[in-house]
Amino acid sequence: MEQELLELLKDALKTQRRKESFESALGRTVRSHDKEFSVYVRMASEIRDFACSRRQDMESAARTIVSESEKEA
Repeated sequence: MEQELLELLKDALKTQRRKESFESALGRTVRSHDKEFSVYVRMASEIRDFACSRRQDMESAARTIVSESEKEA
């Protein structure tokens, strides 16, 4: 995942509200950064595919993506 998208992902995880779905938090974050809906769709699709391959929910998959990207850096 591109660095800019990883930053959006980290921000979504940080600002997620209690009992809010991760997808809602991601959408809110993308909008607050003035990105287009296509960015949200692309990110959600990538995270969903990753989640399915690891048998995780989207929030857990997002956290895994962030932690793996930090290990690579």
